[in-house]
Amino acid sequence: MVYAILHLLPIQLLGALELMHVAGAVTLFRVALFDLLILAGLLAYRVRRLPGVERDAQAPSTTARLPAVPASVRIGAAVIAACYGVFLLNMLASYPTGTDAISYHLPVAVRWLQDGSLRIPSSREWHFSLPGNAELSMMTLLGTGWQTLATLPQLLSALLLAGASYSVARTLGAGTSAAAAAVLVLLSVPIVTFQAFSGYIDLLGSAFFVTAVALFLRCHDAVDAAPRRRTVLLRLAVCGLACGVAVGTKPTYYVYVGAFVLAALCILSIERDRHRVPVQMAAIVLVAAILVPSAFWFGRAQFATSNPIYPLKVEIAGHTIFDGYPRPVLAPPDADRSWVRSNWDWPIYPWTEWKDSGFSYGTGTGLGASFATFIPLGFVVALWGMARRQRSFWRPEAVFAAASLGMGVIWWFTLNRNPRFAIPLIAFSCALSASFLGYLMTQRRVSFGVLLVLSLATTSVISAFQPAHSLLTRARIWTWSRAVYYGVPSIVDDLPSGSCVLNAANFMASFALTGKHLSNRVITIFERPSPLTAEFLDGRGVDYVVKMGARDEDDRVLSELGAKLIFEDASVLLGGGEANPWRIWKLEGRSGHRNASAISRRRCFEL
Repeated sequence: MVYAILHLLPIQLLGALELMHVAGAVTLFRVALFDLLILAGLLAYRVRRLPGVERDAQAPSTTARLPAVPASVRIGAAVIAACYGVFLLNMLASYPTGTDAISYHLPVAVRWLQDGSLRIPSSREWHFSLPGNAELSMMTLLGTGWQTLATLPQLLSALLLAGASYSVARTLGAGTSAAAAAVLVLLSVPIVTFQAFSGYIDLLGSAFFVTAVALFLRCHDAVDAAPRRRTVLLRLAVCGLACGVAVGTKPTYYVYVGAFVLAALCILSIERDRHRVPVQMAAIVLVAAILVPSAFWFGRAQFATSNPIYPLKVEIAGHTIFDGYPRPVLAPPDADRSWVRSNWDWPIYPWTEWKDSGFSYGTGTGLGASFATFIPLGFVVALWGMARRQRSFWRPEAVFAAASLGMGVIWWFTLNRNPRFAIPLIAFSCALSASFLGYLMTQRRVSFGVLLVLSLATTSVISAFQPAHSLLTRARIWTWSRAVYYGVPSIVDDLPSGSCVLNAANFMASFALTGKHLSNRVITIFERPSPLTAEFLDGRGVDYVVKMGARDEDDRVLSELGAKLIFEDASVLLGGGEANPWRIWKLEGRSGHRNASAISRRRCFEL
């Protein structure tokens, strides 16, 4: 709630005012002022209500002793903490990572920071037209000057996901130790571990979505208690805000949140005699709360493209309702072949993975030994036990399990079976398996403890190898500069502030080319025409073109336009090579458009 109202909402409101030309640029100073105004309003409301608030309520007793945590869980927690410590040290000593992050998530955040505008670019390129709640956080943290902080929200998201999963496990009847063990398994999943320290945004959206589910289930924990209508609506509003953060993070969560809303309204309808809240009112509150942190992105898309869910294309019976990018462009249908050779391999995916890359684990791949050891069997046992114990199917726990299975079907058919899009399902599977872990913990204490610790240690060691290797490599050859870290020519850090740089090298170089002070304005490779044209270069006011590889038609065009080759080297550390040299062309003196004072603020990014 605080994140949505005090962080996202002020930036989105300022962004909306800028789009309508009512206010100036979105700057961190104006965001801070807006935050102070909202905070002052909340404090004033709180002070006004203080006289009517009971102040003598006794705090709950904390003298009761908590049950002892088994040694295996304590050791497992130490193993996970050590693994995360290696990742954290590497994060603090380096720069933001992640293929998607450095190719477009972070460049979007830098562009907003430089332009003071959240508008969709005139090119309508889909990478820069997606909802951007996560990028708003990146923009704010990049503005501090410490670039490594840009990925901090992902680490906090991992902790939020862990807390929400623990709450779900407890609500479903698991003990404290069993729920803690389930959380350790979740945190050991390589997809979660790697995303916690990268610029990928799936973890942030998943954490808030799972939090919404946890809060909703928690509201129904005490079935015998009859909550007041106002309390129910307030809880629904908080759940809606969490869902809205997820919806405004990525279109992936449209389907997840839609499934949650249907399940929540189903439960509220069945229990309407207990809380006496009309389903229509509950639906209005829930949907309105969802829109608070996400409506801006729908409005922005409608304003720029007349399609509120741009870049998604909507077709019915061959007729285009909303124009945009077709699904195969946004989500290639054969993307899952990076992890399995055929659909028949999916049933054994937790235990084996067909890799087409050289990495054991990563931000989008790998479930780990602990998950494979306990969760598939635990999930099946939980569903079987739930089916046998429930006298009536229409209970929150049963509806939760059914909704989880339904979301699994959605993931299979609409999300192209991408493992990182299934983080909510991974969390729910761990939570549902907690009771099974608790049974093993009591019946086979020693065997379970040894297996838990060994499986956590196996996955953690393999996961931690990559950041540890990165740290040791940089320490050995002392490669601490930003340019060397990203494998780009160091000259990009010394270009004049505000230079318009066209990335014609590779899609992963865009964030690196912004320079160590984030002062270069970079046109990404997604936005460049092929081949380059004088009209494009002049229209965008391009100052420098960065190329990589063998000379091609673009080099010929640049040479004919009188561009000067100011850098050509095949020895760029960690990048390039004798057969793949870097080149930087400087454009100057064409029709006087190189005069920086004559170039509009957004000319580099918009035609």
